Amino acid sequence: FKIISKIYHTRTTTNMHQNHIFTYYHKSQFKKEVVKIPNILSILRIIIALLIPVFLFWKVNEKVIFYLIILGALSDTLDGNLARLLKQKTHLGKLIDPLADKLFINTLFFFFYLKNKIPLYLLILSLTKVFMQELQTNFTDEQHGFFIHLF
Repeated sequence: FKIISKIYHTRTTTNMHQNHIFTYYHKSQFKKEVVKIPNILSILRIIIALLIPVFLFWKVNEKVIFYLIILGALSDTLDGNLARLLKQKTHLGKLIDPLADKLFINTLFFFFYLKNKIPLYLLILSLTKVFMQELQTNFTDEQHGFFIHLF
């Protein structure tokens, strides 16, 4: 518990301007950011990524899953471009867009593995990559090196 609270305290006090997961949101600011079109598209991609395994389990027609994958890919292309074009970059978007990307991509790897389109080691490689990126993002300090917040 001490390690977690130290990480939280360090992240919230020293990196306030760097949009980490522990950034504090006031309710009204959060509501304003959620209703931005790029954020809605990222949330849609998260929902799609969660629906694909459910639809696989329910044995839904593969065309439906294919159309969901196309919709998710289009939302990935649109959200970043619309955020820049409409000047709707938000702190929430900087948090949920990478989350949606990772969740969607790994869901696709899982889907392709279940359909015997890719070998297991590619799925494991993809999941390991995400895990290592998150480890590096959450525990690296540019000034002091890796895992500085644990000590």
